[in-house]
Amino acid sequence: MWPDDAAMTSTGRWNDRAFLERLTDVERSQLPFAMASMLNSTAFGARKAVQGQMRGDLDRPTRYALRGLVIEKATKRDLRAKVVIHGDKAPRGGLPAAYFLGPQVQGGLRSHKAFELQLIARGMMRRGEVAVPAQRQK
Repeated sequence: MWPDDAAMTSTGRWNDRAFLERLTDVERSQLPFAMASMLNSTAFGARKAVQGQMRGDLDRPTRYALRGLVIEKATKRDLRAKVVIHGDKAPRGGLPAAYFLGPQVQGGLRSHKAFELQLIARGMMRRGEVAVPAQRQK
């Protein structure tokens, strides 16, 4: 970039201070924007890759489940971009994505469904069990 390679030290290590001192005002003001843009592009690519993995690993994931992955974008002032499971609220009183995707990501047992809790309360099912749809036994 520069003829004297002022950003590199004699030991071959990167010198942030020397690099930043050599930047012009325009470069200095645009660098955070460029970094935020790069982080956001990376996050969108990561989300797409995770959604592709979900399609392969989960049995017929719904659009709602796939859209449960959201991006918290980076800004010029906060250079952090995240791909997270949306978990604080759900439209029309449904389950938040974190409720049913959490066990898929982190492992462990899923939470009981409402009818399973009713069966447990009536003593028709044990707490450690889950209901699984099956053909009627003859």
